[in-house]
Amino acid sequence: MDRTHLEQQIAGLFLQYPKARLETGLELSDFSDWIARNVFHALGEVLAHAGRSDIFAVVEASGKLHGELALNLATVAGLYKDCVGVESLLPVWAAALKEESRRTKTLELLETAHEALGDATQSPDKVRGRLMLRLADLDAPVRKWNHTAGQIMAGVVDRVEEIDQCRRSGKPRGLPTGISNLDQGTGGLHPGDLTIVGGRPGMGKTAFMLGVAIHLAQAGHRAGIVSAEMSAEELGLRMVSHATGISGDRLRRGDLGQADFGRIAGATGQIAGLPLLVFDRPQCTGADIALQARAWMLGGGLSVLFVDYLQRLRNDREFDSINYAIGDNTKALKNLARDLNIPVVCLAAVNRKCEDRPGKRPAMADLRDCGEIESEADQILFLFRRGVYEQSAPPHEAEIIIEKNRHGPLATVSARFDQDTMRWSGTDAPATASNVVYGGW
Repeated sequence: MDRTHLEQQIAGLFLQYPKARLETGLELSDFSDWIARNVFHALGEVLAHAGRSDIFAVVEASGKLHGELALNLATVAGLYKDCVGVESLLPVWAAALKEESRRTKTLELLETAHEALGDATQSPDKVRGRLMLRLADLDAPVRKWNHTAGQIMAGVVDRVEEIDQCRRSGKPRGLPTGISNLDQGTGGLHPGDLTIVGGRPGMGKTAFMLGVAIHLAQAGHRAGIVSAEMSAEELGLRMVSHATGISGDRLRRGDLGQADFGRIAGATGQIAGLPLLVFDRPQCTGADIALQARAWMLGGGLSVLFVDYLQRLRNDREFDSINYAIGDNTKALKNLARDLNIPVVCLAAVNRKCEDRPGKRPAMADLRDCGEIESEADQILFLFRRGVYEQSAPPHEAEIIIEKNRHGPLATVSARFDQDTMRWSGTDAPATASNVVYGGW
């Protein structure tokens, strides 16, 4: 069966079973034949307005959409008649058309890239990046975006049952951070969520990120780290310090004994076997991150993505203000979390205004350069250590402030931070509730 015949057969089956149009994952761009494309488009309009979905309604919608080029009743009736009795073949035919469409789109992308490379004003790196990103989009699994109320409620029931099971077992519903009292408040890291972790310099943001990433990797979750600030080697030294308990200062100075080398050898061997991935390109853009994350996803899967840090990211587009550029990158990270259905955790700088307040604890208004962060993030956590400002404070005392939480209450979580090994850990102390009971429901 040639492609034109295949597309018209599928269009005829959609006329018989209109709701199947929403179930196959096919899009308007998958159709090249004008008649089949016209039917697909017109039927979509009919279904969108919840009216009757017979062939007369399709012909009427086609007339409104395409004027003189609209389908006539005889053509539509012929498509309908030709497909009677072959409805069982629709899934097979739809898959075949999707594959052929991907082949055609791939060729078009390659031709476009070839033409762009012939233009001396085009950067080869940008051409390659756009090509890889669009090829990755073609390989992305088809996700269903249309839902009936019944389907939504069925999903809600499943989710409530899952939450209840997690509560009974004492496990977070999302990916665990390794800090149990934090997970009790947030439910862990949730697929599709953007979590912002903010703090002033020296509070331990990168250490927090690495600790969570290592914890998840040790549990078998494939974790990707985008480091726009530190090199992969510097992150590696921190990982070894975290794993061995040898201070980062001693590692950098080479102040090591024979026993230390044995511990380092054991730790490096263990870390080398973890499913940890690092992309340390400086001044990378949101598009670079999306491209790398999709490549990781296609190359073996990706469970969670960490970005260090938001204000270090560049933007390919020109903006009048840095606020708009950071806001654009924040939206890109949130969209990436939803598209890949994974948690994205992004570190962010906090401005020094918080240091003018009594207690010096940060709040959402202190996130540097952009109010968009507040609206796009699903969770906002702030790391705070009194010891940074007060020498008399207990050296390991730390707090994780849950300032925004779409999955539960706001609270301040007691934690421990080891300055030498850069390790974050939880405590047995209960969380202190915020004045605001829920942050997003």
